[in-house]
Amino acid sequence: MSNQPPFTATACDLFGPITITIGRRHEKRWGALFTCLTTRAVHMELVASLSAASLILALRRMMARRGTPTVIYSDNGTNFVGAEREISDALLTAEKQLKEFAEYKEITWKKIPPGNPSAGGAWERLVSSIKTALRATLHEKHPKEEVLHTLLLEAEHVVNSRPLTPLTGSQEEALTPNHFLIGRSNAMSPFCNFHDITLNEKSWQQSQKMADHFWARWTKEYRPQLKLRVSQGRTTANVKPGDIVIIVDGTMPRGTWPEAK
Repeated sequence: MSNQPPFTATACDLFGPITITIGRRHEKRWGALFTCLTTRAVHMELVASLSAASLILALRRMMARRGTPTVIYSDNGTNFVGAEREISDALLTAEKQLKEFAEYKEITWKKIPPGNPSAGGAWERLVSSIKTALRATLHEKHPKEEVLHTLLLEAEHVVNSRPLTPLTGSQEEALTPNHFLIGRSNAMSPFCNFHDITLNEKSWQQSQKMADHFWARWTKEYRPQLKLRVSQGRTTANVKPGDIVIIVDGTMPRGTWPEAK
């Protein structure tokens, strides 16, 4: 996969359902989360239903913005529980049409082996932290569809601004997935503090408040993963004077990863 663009090798996962408000009624929506297995960038799409047509449309939108992958990995669909069983059942129904679409586009679609979720370790922990944070952010909330769509894209940008490598003394900033996608780590910053915004405020302000909530929750899920795992027979050095570290500061704007020596 050397010298290939981002999302050439992609993992795909679905999450939901998410309840949205349309007029006076509530409807369900789902999210499609694509992970680049080379740059660890993520791409999110809002899915109107779990029909094969909607899933193919979401895949086409991803391809229009990120390029056509050569291989897509997905979960085997047998370990869903609770609300996600609906996703599992829908995937079994849509599997034939999805495979036909992939074959037409010359995409190899692979499933990780049943009973071996560690085969998806390259993306499973990241996807799990994002899904957990989104569930917490949207708990008992029923935003309008455009607010939810904005939240997903804000969350996508936040996740893609995370540092991938340690910062050395000669670097101005750490390498992030956004460097591969837009050429810089962070393309936008929050307008102000939205913690006190109510549901009666403007839709764009609601989306900013939920994006702040996602940032706070996701960093709690993701930061512990940055610690090096200690395995048997291998020692891990403790932090010492002169090392570059990430500052954990809850007052910093979302999408910022302040570092210090």
